[in-house]
Amino acid sequence: MEVAAAMFSSIGQYPVRLDDKFRFALPSAIRHNFETGAVLIARQGYVALHTAGQWEEFVLNLRAKLVEGTLSRMHFNAILAGAAPISLDAQGRTVLPPALRAHLNCDRDLVLTGLHDFFGINVPSNQPDGDPSVKEAALAILEESAM
Repeated sequence: MEVAAAMFSSIGQYPVRLDDKFRFALPSAIRHNFETGAVLIARQGYVALHTAGQWEEFVLNLRAKLVEGTLSRMHFNAILAGAAPISLDAQGRTVLPPALRAHLNCDRDLVLTGLHDFFGINVPSNQPDGDPSVKEAALAILEESAM
């Protein structure tokens, strides 16, 4: 049951804005998922926002790749070194750390996008559905699958 709740919470798009202290507020619709903590980590082209539970699952999967030999210790360590644990203040805000702001090359405006099992944080111009041809192709795939 907990997995289903996490899946449904990681959908939708939410525009957010960094304030002068580089904080952003999580939208109230999803904020409750992050009350026990969260982790930010750089990914290719965006920053992932994981709940505490999602992060544990991510690390377990990563560790399995290390054990099976498909991920080196050096890469395992580099991935985890880029992670930043975060917490929310009373207004549901958290800071986007300097290294992750640099990774996004962002100004103030960001978009949180549900990516099924976590949220992606990106600049508005780099959203996956920003290209109309991608969105049309995705809708066509959805129609073809009769879902």
